[in-house]
Amino acid sequence: MSILTLLDYASVLVFAASGALVASRAQLDIVGFAFIACLTAVGGGTVRDVLLDRNPVFWIGDPVPVLLASGMAGVVFFTAHLVESRLRWVIWLDTFALAIAVPAGTAAAMETGQGPVIVVLMGMATGSLGGLMRDVVCNEVPLVLKQGELYISCAMAGALVAVTLVACDLPAATALVACAAVTWVTRAGSLVFGWHLPVYRSRPPRRSLRALPEAKHLTPLSSLTNLFSLTTRTLSACETSATDRSTARRRELRRSDLPSSPSPPEAYAAQARR
Repeated sequence: MSILTLLDYASVLVFAASGALVASRAQLDIVGFAFIACLTAVGGGTVRDVLLDRNPVFWIGDPVPVLLASGMAGVVFFTAHLVESRLRWVIWLDTFALAIAVPAGTAAAMETGQGPVIVVLMGMATGSLGGLMRDVVCNEVPLVLKQGELYISCAMAGALVAVTLVACDLPAATALVACAAVTWVTRAGSLVFGWHLPVYRSRPPRRSLRALPEAKHLTPLSSLTNLFSLTTRTLSACETSATDRSTARRRELRRSDLPSSPSPPEAYAAQARR
């Protein structure tokens, strides 16, 4: 049994356990447990073998990984209730699965004679795609994309270490062990110490010191439109003001045309003359 086969079996078992625990959080039946466990266990390796044109795919040529994943799903189905925090177990099992799957993908790419870039990409794909499929199918936030944590960066770092050590003429077994160690340490450090890469923060656009007023950035057509609108509003305001003044003037004239009422003594004298 080769090192690659052992790595595949180990990653299948650990990934299957994490997939079954996610299925327990979704409260699926035992068939759902087996499906999610198998999807998580063989998803990344399947994509790796298809891209590398390895025929047949590792679990088709040897169905043992599917049987191991199904058996692990059955074990978790009857024991998941004993775990106090299933999410915490999922996260830590996933770290061990990542540390095993990345060397497996790296070794498979090296075995087919691929270049350094493809070796690194296959290590990343093998380690991350199975968990990504699991989280998407179960409607969970993918651990691969979780903000503030390292995941796929850990896979890339481990694969880069393996490629570098092989390029330095070190044995492949040593390179794979170093790959697993770097992958697990960086992932565990992200969970324990909060290691993470800088994230994008949206900021308002910076205005240049020589920036012209917004009106000067308008097109000729929009400038004419704004000028016409301003002129219309000005004329309307002037017309309203003139109308108000004219109305007030007419009221004053009406008041001046009215006869003044006589004072009370004058009214008495007029009545006496009559």
